[in-house]
Amino acid sequence: MRRYTEEQEGWLRANYGRGTVRDTLDAFEARFGWRPSSGALYQKAHKMRLEKAVGEADRAARAQVRMRWSSPECAEMREWMLENDSTEGVQATIDAFEARFGIRLCRSQVTLFRSSHGTQKRSPRRPAEGLPVGTERKGRGGLVKVKVKAHPDVPCSKDNWRYKHHLAWEEANGRPVPEGCAIVFADGDPGNCDPGNLVAVPKRYAGQLNNPRLPGYGDAETLRACVALADLRSAVGAAEKGSPRRCGVCGATFTPTEKQRGYRRGVQTCPACLAAGRHAPGVRDGGEDGTCSVCGATYRKSIRTQTRCPGCIAAAREASARRKRKKEDGR
Repeated sequence: MRRYTEEQEGWLRANYGRGTVRDTLDAFEARFGWRPSSGALYQKAHKMRLEKAVGEADRAARAQVRMRWSSPECAEMREWMLENDSTEGVQATIDAFEARFGIRLCRSQVTLFRSSHGTQKRSPRRPAEGLPVGTERKGRGGLVKVKVKAHPDVPCSKDNWRYKHHLAWEEANGRPVPEGCAIVFADGDPGNCDPGNLVAVPKRYAGQLNNPRLPGYGDAETLRACVALADLRSAVGAAEKGSPRRCGVCGATFTPTEKQRGYRRGVQTCPACLAAGRHAPGVRDGGEDGTCSVCGATYRKSIRTQTRCPGCIAAAREASARRKRKKEDGR
């Protein structure tokens, strides 16, 4: 790796902003007899805080603000675009959007919005001969897609391709895939699209089904049993979160609100105390009895992972029964 001399750095400060990158590389090679790569030249210029001069055409093609149309911050802009996107052309939409929100979009932002929301005005150039309907192709994770239409309904999209296992499930059940559900391969093989191997599973249970501490599945019957178990666990958790309890501040009995039921941890403060700015101290009660791994006594756990009774903890005795046995065997 060559190091730039002071003369070369001075030349870059004086000449980097002129012309294109190729022009700068040619001039640099003619002046100093060696040619860096375009990436190396860019990194050096970036460290020296040098930039190419941007023309008016290039500046107009760049986006002023990054737009995430799906974000809540852009909800008003998204609704405006759906109602006022002009049919006269992209430039008319850019001018109207700037007049309304004070932000000038670039052409790619408008076309991306139209493509993702199905409002694309321009018809794509279609080849004379494309892949025939029924063509299959393997994608990410081994999933197979099937071409179901010659051309997409939404221009510049790929909605004419669908997953093969979705089609197989819909054909066997006579209805579309339920909203919020995923079609899971019971045997784990993404190439096995047999209807008996496909089960519609609510997406909210994906975390529980992938938990290694829960029973696994290898066929459709065990998968449905796991889904039923996840449904039961979810119902039990919802009932526990909504059960009446005693406030840790004022001592009154209250039922958690709908918002409080969504909290991950147990709620110990009533809404009245929360409104007054008071909070119950953290409760670390494990809620169950345990057997000490050192002395074998029964005790009340203060946390779920506690393995020793308070007496053994105070005496700082061996924390593990296995260590104790090894120590006795060594004697």
